[in-house]
Amino acid sequence: MKRDSPLRRFTPLVSVTRIAPVNPDRKAKLREKQFGSRAARVADMACCVCGNAGPSDAAHVKSRGAGGTKDHLVPLCRAHHIQQHAWGIETFISRTGVDLYAVAAKIAAELAA
Repeated sequence: MKRDSPLRRFTPLVSVTRIAPVNPDRKAKLREKQFGSRAARVADMACCVCGNAGPSDAAHVKSRGAGGTKDHLVPLCRAHHIQQHAWGIETFISRTGVDLYAVAAKIAAELAA
């Protein structure tokens, strides 16, 4: 090991990268630009799995990184949204018996009209 190496034995690793705090106004503007009022309208719906009428999350059936758009949003309660991410979309669909792709298409058609 070189003597001028930045990492030496028994030297604790320290993160030097600072994470900027989330600006809620900027985040809201970005969401509005990407989804319009669609995300808020989907979040006002009852959970499509359990029917819980409480506040829902506008969950993505197809992630934005995979090409998902505002037409791929479904309402899920917080518990089911966490399960969706933990299990993965295909496992979640098979375990709950709810075809989220069909639900997303139905909601997209309703909100487009």
